[in-house]
Amino acid sequence: MPLKTNREMVRIFKRLNGSFNTEISEYQTERLEKKNKTIPFGIRLFKSSISATFSRKSANFIATDKRVLEILDFLNGTNVPDESFWATIAGNLELGMPYSFNGSKWLEIIHENKNKKQLPNIQTSNLPYYISRYQLWYDKNRCKGKIIFGSCAFGIGDLPILLRRPELVAHKLYLNLEAASFFCLFKKIRDRALDPIENFDDAKYGQLPCAKATRDFSKFKSNTQY
Repeated sequence: MPLKTNREMVRIFKRLNGSFNTEISEYQTERLEKKNKTIPFGIRLFKSSISATFSRKSANFIATDKRVLEILDFLNGTNVPDESFWATIAGNLELGMPYSFNGSKWLEIIHENKNKKQLPNIQTSNLPYYISRYQLWYDKNRCKGKIIFGSCAFGIGDLPILLRRPELVAHKLYLNLEAASFFCLFKKIRDRALDPIENFDDAKYGQLPCAKATRDFSKFKSNTQY
């Protein structure tokens, strides 16, 4: 479910400056299950959300590069391959995808700051570094709807939070679970689409580390902390 209007998203995308916005975490080796093949090209596998935001340049590369297609073929047959594809392709600089990044360095920074409420150089102005999708996992206290398959199916009580979230979309809302939450959220976003956009603060999205890094591409491809 979109949390932003089309015009708001356009402004956010411009601020992201073509960068690749994906969640990234350690890849659990058990996801390989009974795969006996060697990981292609000696790359490092990463886990991510199934949702990511990226540029047309990145999309064209992903759709046409033979190495990427070989990696996709390798991941098929692993456990939930769509949760490892985006970050793996984007996080291995040697593949040469436009706006790729050093995934290992990202994980280092995250691990160094995992006990802190805010992650310096990763979270800026209370924005999480990953803004492509909002999903609440295994938290019955914060979920006002119902936990289904480990994540929150948002209910009416979640609407105030959802309307304040900085992410582009929310996952998940069900029509057979407090359907009013879906329709009320849809109406609020629709009403906002008809209002003037001058008061929408998109500048903070330009301060996300992925966006900041693309403004200095040489730094973006280095081992420097963003």
